[in-house]
Amino acid sequence: MIKLILISFIVPYFIGIWLNRGIGVRLSNRDKKILGLAGGIAQRFNWDSTVVRVVMVLLILLPFISIPAYFMTALGVSKK
Repeated sequence: MIKLILISFIVPYFIGIWLNRGIGVRLSNRDKKILGLAGGIAQRFNWDSTVVRVVMVLLILLPFISIPAYFMTALGVSKK
């Protein structure tokens, strides 16, 4: 149980760091609903932000991915 909790908080944080440093994703200031993560991913890859948001909601509904994963990933991604 402890491992699952650690994985759900630590892994998304490092994914956010990878998105920021490796790919160049930044939190969006213009296209955001909560923190701007989906808007930043959409802007970086020139995708529709609605599609990115729908995919993120579907991923959150999976049993091992939760809402804290969204916030931990956003912590690893810097603002513009």
